[in-house]
Amino acid sequence: MEKRIAVYGGAFDPLTVAHEAIIEYLLENYPEVHVYLTENDEKQYNASFQDRYGMLITRFPKLNIRKQSSRTFDTLEAVYGTYVTGKDPGIDLIIGMDELEALLAGKWKDSEKLIGKYSIRVFNRGRNFNFHTELGDRGDIKPIFVNVPDVSSTAVRSDMLMNPMYEGTADSPQVLGYIFRHGLYHQD
Repeated sequence: MEKRIAVYGGAFDPLTVAHEAIIEYLLENYPEVHVYLTENDEKQYNASFQDRYGMLITRFPKLNIRKQSSRTFDTLEAVYGTYVTGKDPGIDLIIGMDELEALLAGKWKDSEKLIGKYSIRVFNRGRNFNFHTELGDRGDIKPIFVNVPDVSSTAVRSDMLMNPMYEGTADSPQVLGYIFRHGLYHQD
């Protein structure tokens, strides 16, 4: 089997059990996993880069986490330029179904170049999507059939704002501990 590199990016604001399930799957199924924590001047985050990094490293102490300040295509090109020598080991961009819909709609910078050059693997969080019918021959885009909780960071932040004593199941105990110790996602 050829060596594959999984590239999974996100804001992780906060890190949820859905993110954790995806990362655990990647660590078990790929020889090399790169997690990119986004830091984009055009976006407003609810927690600082340091706190979002802290949640990731608290839950996954040995994870290869990198800062992503460029667009996804540029990041993949950098990974390709750094890690691909000789025979292409293959790079899989890992995304969720919501991101696939945005990518296919052209909402990502260089979306067609990205679809044309890189393999894209998609985790589905409960959406109905027929890959064969919807995509046809458009790129190397395939589903990953793993049960991922249907949890979004937006919903978790909203729940935490509404309930200061939040003890929801959307975050692991390690991440919840980090959030409470650092006073994240609550009204001042």
